[in-house]
Parts: sequence; structure tokens; C-alpha cells
Amino acid sequence: AVVSSGINAEYGGAGKGTQCTKIKEEFGYIHLSAGDLLRAEQAAGSDDGELIADYIKNGKIVPIEITIKLLEKAIVSSGVNKVLIDGFPRDEPNLAGWESAMAGKMNTQFMLYFDCDEEECLR
Repeated sequence: AVVSSGINAEYGGAGKGTQCTKIKEEFGYIHLSAGDLLRAEQAAGSDDGELIADYIKNGKIVPIEITIKLLEKAIVSSGVNKVLIDGFPRDEPNLAGWESAMAGKMNTQFMLYFDCDEEECLR
């Protein structure tokens, strides 16, 4: 089974990327960014990419099924069994969807959430 872990924060600048780099280097995880995968799919012009573009344009959250599909594809193609996912799950329903979709395929070890106010993130 593949081991997955998530890291998230409400605002940019909270230190997710910095911590992902440290965890990656210290513990041998690969780092996948949910946002980067969504943007890459959008740029590819696929059907999902067009749907992603519509959701982003309208300020909506992309359906978790699409995000999970992209993450699973990236994990499988990496061939690595320790994965750190940056920016997903974003909330409890995302986590429940992830655990349901990946049951028997992944073992989620931990979830980090940075609870930083906007002022601190902008410093």
C-alpha cells in the first residue's frame, strides 16, 4: 500500500511549501501539489481541464472526484510509495472522499493543517 499524507492551510504564505520540502528531504516522500496538478490538467485542454477552468473562473472548488483522480494518476505514475500531498484534502468532506476512494490503495498516516491568520501569512 502507498502511504499518503496531506498538508494544507487556509491562506498562501503559511509555510506549506517550506514544510513539504523539509518533510520530503527528511523522510523520503515525494511532493505532489493538488493545485499544480489541477493547473496542468487545465493547460492540457482535456475535458476535465475545461471543467476545472470553469470551476476556477467561477470561484468554485473543483469536485473532489477530479482532484482525487489526478492525484491517484500522479501517485501511480511516480512509482513511489510515500507521498506528501500539498493542498488536499482541504476539509473533512475532502478527507472522507479521499479515504473512501482510496480505501485499500492508500494508508493516510497524517494530515497537517496550518491555522494561520491572514495577517501572519502576509508578513
